[in-house]
Amino acid sequence: MNTDFFAEHIKLKNHFYRHSRCRSAFSKFFAFCIERAQHFQELDIMQNFATDAELALQVYSEKAWLWKKDINLIREYRQSLNNLYEKIDDLSVKEQEELRQRQNKILEEDIKSRQQENNVVLKQIRDLQNKIKTAATFDELNKYITDLEKLELQLDKDIFTPEQSEEYRSLSSSYTELTSEKMRIFQRESDIMYNNHVVEICKKSFDEFKENTKSYKSVDDNFKTVFGEFYSIDSNRLFVETQMLYSHIYSFIFSKLSDEEKFNLVAFALDIKK
Repeated sequence: MNTDFFAEHIKLKNHFYRHSRCRSAFSKFFAFCIERAQHFQELDIMQNFATDAELALQVYSEKAWLWKKDINLIREYRQSLNNLYEKIDDLSVKEQEELRQRQNKILEEDIKSRQQENNVVLKQIRDLQNKIKTAATFDELNKYITDLEKLELQLDKDIFTPEQSEEYRSLSSSYTELTSEKMRIFQRESDIMYNNHVVEICKKSFDEFKENTKSYKSVDDNFKTVFGEFYSIDSNRLFVETQMLYSHIYSFIFSKLSDEEKFNLVAFALDIKK
């Protein structure tokens, strides 16, 4: 606020409240408040001047000797004040609407920015899915899956555009199919390798036991050391053919032991880590 206006305001206000029954002091201060409120056109300043004018009108109405001229003056000033209040209300509504529009614009810009970020992340997910197709090992696949899960956490799904929602559904569907197929392939490859390894163990164990049967009459520490690998085989991972071979050798060794050692063998086979 201009310092000259501020000084004039203080001077007229002080003069009026020291001469609250003076029509001239009241009129000058009230007119100043109304004129200044309309001049500045700023809501907070207008409200301050309107409050000063309201209080001055109230004080003068209560303390002045009210002649007909004073009553007409008060009625006229009351109308001027009401007009000012209407103007303040209109300005308040206008400012609120402008504020709402500014807030909406900021919100829209923020949403657009976050949607652009979604587009970037969706592209990264697409690129990562292409890498999953080329994954050659379990470890590589798991790394891509972990990276993809981290990317998905960056998506703001609440503000998806219809196109983004459709793309996300498509990516999710293809991701499930792709990873499931990759896992099946890797599991199959892993099982083949495991079964090939089991065949080697079976042959080694069978040859050893057949050639040195007399040395393995009891399930002692030596027996457990030599055949520990054979009895640690996980039969749940064996193919039908491998299972048949494993069962045959298991039965062969079992048949050569005494009844007491058969119990010891079963206990050993159950306890050993698969």
